[in-house]
Amino acid sequence: MPAEHPLELGLPFDIAEQLDPGVRRIARHLLDAEVPLGEARDLREVRDRDHLGALREPAQRPPDVVRRPAADPGVDLVEDDGLAAADRSDRERDPRQLAAGRGLGDGRERKAGVRADEERRSIPSGWAQLRLRQLGAELAFAQRTLPNNAKVLALMGHIDRFQGRWNESTRNYEEALELDPRNLFTLRQFAFTYVSMRRFAEGATALDRAIALAPEDGGSRVIRAWMDLDWRADPKPLHKTFEAMINEDSGVAAEWGEAWIYLALCERDPALAERALATIPEGFNMDGLYIPFTLMEGGVARTFGDDVRARKAFSAARAEVERTVREQPDYGPPLCVLGLIDAGLGRKEEAIREGRRASELLPVSKDAINGANIMQHLGVIYAWTGEKDLAIKQIAATLQVPGRLSYGQLKLHPFWDPLRGDPRFEKIVASLAPKQ
Repeated sequence: MPAEHPLELGLPFDIAEQLDPGVRRIARHLLDAEVPLGEARDLREVRDRDHLGALREPAQRPPDVVRRPAADPGVDLVEDDGLAAADRSDRERDPRQLAAGRGLGDGRERKAGVRADEERRSIPSGWAQLRLRQLGAELAFAQRTLPNNAKVLALMGHIDRFQGRWNESTRNYEEALELDPRNLFTLRQFAFTYVSMRRFAEGATALDRAIALAPEDGGSRVIRAWMDLDWRADPKPLHKTFEAMINEDSGVAAEWGEAWIYLALCERDPALAERALATIPEGFNMDGLYIPFTLMEGGVARTFGDDVRARKAFSAARAEVERTVREQPDYGPPLCVLGLIDAGLGRKEEAIREGRRASELLPVSKDAINGANIMQHLGVIYAWTGEKDLAIKQIAATLQVPGRLSYGQLKLHPFWDPLRGDPRFEKIVASLAPKQ
């Protein structure tokens, strides 16, 4: 369970929050869990209500204005206070809109441990998938009506990514950036798409553009350095970046604690790992998977041989995640996390059963992002429970689809240590090494 990648991509629910009020109104009508699918607005109704009228681009921004993401790179700052106030007013008048937007637009809430599974507890996965298709249809109409709208193109790119249309996603992000080339949020999303496709050189180019636009932006610098760790198995740039940022602003640790843990584990540095744990209050969302603090603590303790602390932390994590699984027995992400916890506790049969069931419930054909995350974590479950053959087969399968699993992670991260020395594993790792 590697820590959350700082290229936070969010779910379509989150991305809808990045857009102007007109776009958000369209998205929320389809993403609001309290609206039955049968009542979803069709294109004619959307046009009649003039929702698309609000999509038209405002006056051109001055060329020196940079669209800045918030401290949480999954959240874009609203530049126009008037738009923000109008949108809040819309939400206050419509309780369904308030429910759809609650807790999704504030990076501080996310850093304090707002849980993806709690935010969307009432949304059955089948509903969510159909709503994504409906939203995609609405946006396709919007794109035809307003072909030069960067916001529509960016949201289309995000939905394409979740539905596994990776090439279409990159094209939509490219077009969005042609129209709005100084949007740091879109640049990060564009980079994440390439990173997920393991096209690191192109992802690095996008991030280098972001850094050139805003060299003082710490987030882009962390993301770019993290990429070197995943791409080249080189932790030095990320370590150097953290040291520089801490000297500039000691509060940076609270924003990037997850990246610290990842770095500390890859560097096998227990002191750095403890410093990182101290910065994270509750846990974090890895896309659709909520990773509680106690699971991270257990993973750190396991890595550095503190079996007593690891068992205590994993047991606490199990009690927390098991409650979520009881409430959502057919939702894959928490079941996957429970499987990882049980693997850490030595509950082999339960861990494998839970991991496999999670993968069945949410395959990549339903959700290309979280399905791949679950595939990767099932590989860790197999490794931790001594099933080397299954683990190596699972790694090979996971590498066939875009996702977070990388050369740097397999080469350096201790969660894969049970497989080290196996010629089949080492061959896979060597095959991923960047070509000179």
